[in-house]
Amino acid sequence: MFKKRLDGHPSTKLPADKSSFEKLCEFLDTNDSYEEGCIYFHVPFCDNICNFCAMNRTKLGDELDNYLEFLLKEIEFYSSKKYFTHKPISSIYFGGGTPTVFKTHHLQKLLKAIKNSFNLTDDIEFSSESTLHNLSADKLLAMSELGINRYSFGVQSFDTKAREFFGRVGDKDYAVKKIQEIRKHFKGVLCCDIIYNYPNQSTQEVLQDAMLVDELGIDSVSFYTLRYFEGSKMAKKIDKNYYDINTDKKLHDEFLGYCLKHGFKIMEHTKVVKNDEYRYIRMRHQAKDTLPIGVGAGGGVGDFGVYNMSKDIKMVSLKSPNAKKATQLYNLFEYEYVDLKKVREYLSCECWQRVFDFLKDCEKAGYVSIKDEQMRFSFDGVFYGNNIGSGVANICEDYFKESK
Repeated sequence: MFKKRLDGHPSTKLPADKSSFEKLCEFLDTNDSYEEGCIYFHVPFCDNICNFCAMNRTKLGDELDNYLEFLLKEIEFYSSKKYFTHKPISSIYFGGGTPTVFKTHHLQKLLKAIKNSFNLTDDIEFSSESTLHNLSADKLLAMSELGINRYSFGVQSFDTKAREFFGRVGDKDYAVKKIQEIRKHFKGVLCCDIIYNYPNQSTQEVLQDAMLVDELGIDSVSFYTLRYFEGSKMAKKIDKNYYDINTDKKLHDEFLGYCLKHGFKIMEHTKVVKNDEYRYIRMRHQAKDTLPIGVGAGGGVGDFGVYNMSKDIKMVSLKSPNAKKATQLYNLFEYEYVDLKKVREYLSCECWQRVFDFLKDCEKAGYVSIKDEQMRFSFDGVFYGNNIGSGVANICEDYFKESK
């Protein structure tokens, strides 16, 4: 049914109207919000840039003190707005880059400012990305005491040759030992990223990664086929013609199959979990408010979309109600189970029928099963999950453009 596998999540192509930071501030000054939201902090620095990476980050220099002061001012500015006076913040995510390039005293000051400035819920999910070599014992203790209860590590692979290929710090034994030490002292949620289908990877190597994820007590793992981002070192050196969809699926199925046999459950098409709510991404999928703080951070508050291009330049747009609905609808197809009753509520009868006919074709191909207004992705369907979600988006896009 599908000739190639899509590796990107479906998203709406509905245009947004230009707005301004002044209008955003006016909105924040004059409106209350009592609905839960989240905050995303971006730290665009790394002390080691991976070969596959082309994300918004720079090699670390002497910028940490200045960047901390910038973040503190942003926290003070936004928390003073009426909109955030009572708004419950139930998830905070530190991404990057590598947030733990900050020194311990930086992190203590930053985390205290967040706790003292925003209305954090008692059960807040407080996440931080990190590399294994950045998370020292003193940082781990300080951050845990100040509320961090979830870490996400870019392991990418435990195999020594693969780690060298990806530009990771340390070999297999180093990575295993670091996670063992962290797991011993940290009782919160541990997550990691694994990349598979790098050149000449064997099934034994992908199974080794799956086994170690399980044995080391990792609570959730995101696993991705290798993507060559423009601007990365790897994209300039590797002949991407080695890619073969049959090999991709074989390695994917080996990894996913092992995890499912050892207690993991599918949360998203590229994420399996044992003990991880991943509230942040769920809230974003539901189009909840996400306040973006930091250079390179993007999110949305109310009907405003916000992207921080630099310390001084913010791109602000005004999202239409239909764009929000489309985003919420498409994100329903990110998960193993899809409530078709909810899908139908977003659409006209005619558009829903077209979507349903497409999903029935997917069922005939063995990618999904449909029963009692619930759809479930099959094992094979997980591999083509983005194709199916994008198929739904392609059908619905004209409907959302035309409907008022």
